[in-house]
Amino acid sequence: MKDHDIFIVFGDLNFRIDLEYETTLDILKKGDTLLSLQEHDQFIKERAINTNLNILEEGPLSFLPTYKYEIGNNKFTMKKKRTPSW
Repeated sequence: MKDHDIFIVFGDLNFRIDLEYETTLDILKKGDTLLSLQEHDQFIKERAINTNLNILEEGPLSFLPTYKYEIGNNKFTMKKKRTPSW
């Protein structure tokens, strides 16, 4: 793949934190470092084992993961209780 100019990835790329919703909230409430969440990041895990994705580079995760927000306000939706993602 490294000998190509363009690399296109198709599929479900909605990677999340690979923890239960409540566990993730507890970590965020405690104010633990981002590293404690990054070790459970599905994309980072997949890159480590998938030879096609491990050539991709990602910038540093220097911000908190995000949730899906409700339309029209600044509150994240808790309807589906999904863990956040970057």
